Order: sequence, then C-alpha cells, then structure tokens
Amino acid sequence: MSSEVFILVEGDDLEWQIIDSLKTCFYNDLNIKLKSKVILIGAFGTSIYGLYKETSNDPDLDLFGLIKEKGRKKIDDLENERLKNNKQSFSEKQQKIVDHIKNLLEYKVANVSEVFLFFDYDSHCTNADDLKIDNMLKLFNEETEFGKLYLSYPMVEAIKHIDNDCFKDKVDIAEKCYKTKVNRTCLEEYKHFNDYDINTWRRIIKLHLQKMNYIVNDIYDLPSNNISQRMIFKCQKTKYIDKLREDCKVVAVLSAFPPFLYDYFTDDVRSIFIG
Repeated sequence: MSSEVFILVEGDDLEWQIIDSLKTCFYNDLNIKLKSKVILIGAFGTSIYGLYKETSNDPDLDLFGLIKEKGRKKIDDLENERLKNNKQSFSEKQQKIVDHIKNLLEYKVANVSEVFLFFDYDSHCTNADDLKIDNMLKLFNEETEFGKLYLSYPMVEAIKHIDNDCFKDKVDIAEKCYKTKVNRTCLEEYKHFNDYDINTWRRIIKLHLQKMNYIVNDIYDLPSNNISQRMIFKCQKTKYIDKLREDCKVVAVLSAFPPFLYDYFTDDVRSIFIG
C-alpha cells in the first residue's frame, strides 16, 4: 500500500527547520507517527501566487511530478553556479538542498498517499490576489487528491511571533521587513528552532490553536472542532484584511503548522501536542 506523505513548502530554509524540529520533538522523542511511513519534503521556491500560475489551469495536475521537475532544474542551476564560481563542492546549505532533491527523485508519484502544502499569505507580492488564494484553497482541499493547503498569516515567521504582547490580538502586515521584525521582537526562547523542546512546541501549538478559534469563532480557547483553511481565510478577510486598513492588508498573525497538526491527528494524539 502507498505510504509516503509529501510535504511541499514555499522555501528551503525556515520551513524545513520547523518540520525538522517538530519531527525531533514529537516524531522521534514521543514516537508520534504520521499515518504514512515516509515523509518527503520539497520546496517550491516561490510564493503561492507562483504556484497558482503553474497549477490553476491544469486539469491533469501532477504536483509531485511538477516538483520533481523543478528539483532537477534546481540541481542543474546549483551545479552551473558551482562551476561558474570555480568551487570544488557545494556549500553546506546547497549540499543539503541537493540531497533533499535527490532523495525526492527516488520516489514515484504512485507511492505518495497524502500531499500537504505550506505557504505564506504574502499579500505584499506584486501579483498578490485574494481571489487566487480562495481558488487555491478550493483546489487544494483534500490531501489524498491534489493536496491540502495550509496558510501562514502573514508569513512562516508567524510561528514564533510571540512576545510580551497579547497573542490573541496580535495583527501585522505582510511586508519584507516582517521576517526581521519577528526575529528582533520575539521572546528569546522562540528565536532558534534548534533550541525548541517539547514544552516550547506545546506552548506555541496551544497559542496558535486558540488564535485560530478566536479568528473564526471569537473564542480565545482551544477549538472543539476542525476549522477549514477556507473558513479561516474568509474570517481573515471579513474581520481583518478588508476591515482594518485601506492602504495595506492587515491579518491576524497565525501559523499554518498547528492547524495542520490539529486536523491530522485524533483527540488522543492532540492531547500530547497540547500537553
């Protein structure tokens, strides 16, 4: 039976650090297993609006095949860059990317049973369009078909945007300086994913699940039911994006990863994540 789960992320840095840290704390230390046996990670390399451009009009969409094709091109580009700069080998980061891609290329699409996508809302992009976001959430709404999309508002750094202010009311704008701002203002214990332990993740997961429930149901407490990504986006639109400012898009800060964990696992496992 097919057993691989494919996780497509926007970039090849912070998202991988988050997944590696979660795997270390829960997958390895607590022996919490995904339904599928093998976790494959691929990076798209551009924003969700680039993903929209490449997938929205393809009735025969093969996302895994598309990412493998982009991976081969990425290796070629890195090799050409290495030769151009007269380097004997890849940098440590480049070698990690190449190893990830080569591992991905060994698998066949027929063996992939579930697909999950993690992207940023990224409203600062020149091709940003909320209608495109809504269409993507409709297209990618089932992990066993085209895949299931999870969004971070405004960006992936939202996962650690925790400081001395009340997280319930934390809003921000998707802009390039957001990454730097979060790294500058978040509490020290959240700065580096390599330093996270199980208790750090439990605090983060609980905060974001409470925030998700507040965005949709106006209740700052753990949700009692699954909340769809499209419903979260709808409430972000009506309560924040279209309401707070006319000159820019303000969103309620929310990470994509805790909602995924809540959706994916049953109550008994959820209790381990939340503590």
